[in-house]
Amino acid sequence: MLLVYTHPHLYMVEMAAERLRAAGMQVRLRNQFSLGAAGELAPQDTWPELWLEVAQHQQLARQLLADLLSPPTGPDWCCPACQESNDPSFDLCWACGTAKPD
Repeated sequence: MLLVYTHPHLYMVEMAAERLRAAGMQVRLRNQFSLGAAGELAPQDTWPELWLEVAQHQQLARQLLADLLSPPTGPDWCCPACQESNDPSFDLCWACGTAKPD
């Protein structure tokens, strides 16, 4: 097994795990319940961890995680319903909830 990702927040590690599972990779979470040991252990030693079970998938796993965790780039988009400007990371208009046009 190979450690591919760790983060202080469990939801970030779970999101990364789901992305790799969706790509057909076998992963395992560790330290999901160790936050209570912070103080007895160094804080970073209690962070949840994502482990890849097949080491040969390392390169693809790291690329998928990089794509998942990097912010979207590009220009802001204008909502077709209310004409509000939206950040490229939004799939729905923040003002009215209309879906981002293709």
